[in-house]
Amino acid sequence: MDRNSLVKTLQSEGNLKYSFTGNEIEALRHWMTIETPKQAEILINKGDPADSLLFILSGLAQSLDEDRQVGLHAKGDFAGDSFFRQKHP
Repeated sequence: MDRNSLVKTLQSEGNLKYSFTGNEIEALRHWMTIETPKQAEILINKGDPADSLLFILSGLAQSLDEDRQVGLHAKGDFAGDSFFRQKHP
């Protein structure tokens, strides 16, 4: 997926479209990088400084507290302050 496709996905799917206009999402393009984590890879550890925002573009990601699932995130969702593990690539 390239940045253009990413912007279109964020403008049409998930919760971001309810908080930002299409133009505001477009403006984020310059700060975006696209990474594909491995299955079960830890993306953010609980308590780490929130210096990035993650957008789920495919598959599912879990928010875990210890071994207990406290959230499940799908395409179009975003997060940046919780513990995540890639559930499905």
